Amino acid sequence: MYHQTMNSYPWQSPRLWLGMTLNTWVNLLNGKSKNISTNRLGLVLITTFFALLQTLILPFAFLWEIIIGLHFRSLPSHESPLFIIGHWRSGTTILHELLCCFSELKAPTTYQCFSPQHFLLTEKIVTAIFSWVLPKTRTFDAVSLDWNSPQEDEFALLMLGAQSPYRRIAFPCLGDQLEGLDVSKLPLKQKKYWSESLVLFVKRLMCNDPRRLVLKSPTHTARISILLKLFPSAKFIYISRDPLRMIPSTVKLWKFFDFFHGLNSSGSTNYLQYVLTTFRAIEDAYLRDKPLLSKKNLIELRFEDLIADPTSSLKKIISDLSLENLHMNKAELESVISKISPNIPELYALTPEEANCINEATLAYRKRYNYT
Repeated sequence: MYHQTMNSYPWQSPRLWLGMTLNTWVNLLNGKSKNISTNRLGLVLITTFFALLQTLILPFAFLWEIIIGLHFRSLPSHESPLFIIGHWRSGTTILHELLCCFSELKAPTTYQCFSPQHFLLTEKIVTAIFSWVLPKTRTFDAVSLDWNSPQEDEFALLMLGAQSPYRRIAFPCLGDQLEGLDVSKLPLKQKKYWSESLVLFVKRLMCNDPRRLVLKSPTHTARISILLKLFPSAKFIYISRDPLRMIPSTVKLWKFFDFFHGLNSSGSTNYLQYVLTTFRAIEDAYLRDKPLLSKKNLIELRFEDLIADPTSSLKKIISDLSLENLHMNKAELESVISKISPNIPELYALTPEEANCINEATLAYRKRYNYT
């Protein structure tokens, strides 16, 4: 499978694990230290240093949350989050940014997702001082990036130490590691901690800004049942995309994460098989849980239709999900469209065997969403 060469990741830009506390970081490494590659020891030492700093900040962050009364507040049941779901590289990021063009909606920012324990205390000062450390665009697809960009909340769960399939990125040599994808299958203690972590993160996000949250994570596609227990009035937007574009793009995504953020060599990983295994897992879970949702709580759309006419697609979402009294910032919408439209990748150069493998694995999906 051919991919264009990715841009190099700036040396000063933070790696994936720098938002973890010492306890979470040690837990990630527990029993796996022998798998750390020699050329990643520097990353381990730097991350350990930052994990210590993160841990030292926690008492001050907790004190601040007591002062502002965070832990005595309850979430408004009538304003449950709006969840964007669908496979990786299906257009969830583009949809996330488009929905944030409504002034009554908001998304967690990159800083909030990578510093979920203390952003209420540190966000303003850290993002002002260290605005220069992030690359201007995401390395794997050239989408604009800064500390205030809408971000995937799965990273917050990862930083908080909840079970997540993204833990695999540290040690891709250890296999698929899909624990935490379908949270309903976790042991009771881990499931409880995962739920408490997400609810606490949402409370922190709502503390200073009560606008309705738009949360986006492909992993949530496999978690509808537990998300409904936590947020009974939640609404879901499922986005699909041509698998011959989506699957190879996801392969490129995981190659990027493993190369720049992994702690060991990923040379033996069969990325196409990993992506297809994960695809089947989230699709099976989605089809299992889909009957739990009514037509007023779920809308399905195709990436191709969204890109062809973003404004009409957004209006349909608002109408079908009965999201009333929303006001679109047309100037911001035009700005988002102008930035993201050029970033749609070309078709990947697949071998006949790879194309057949993808088509066979996604046959039901292609029929369901008219990609045949």
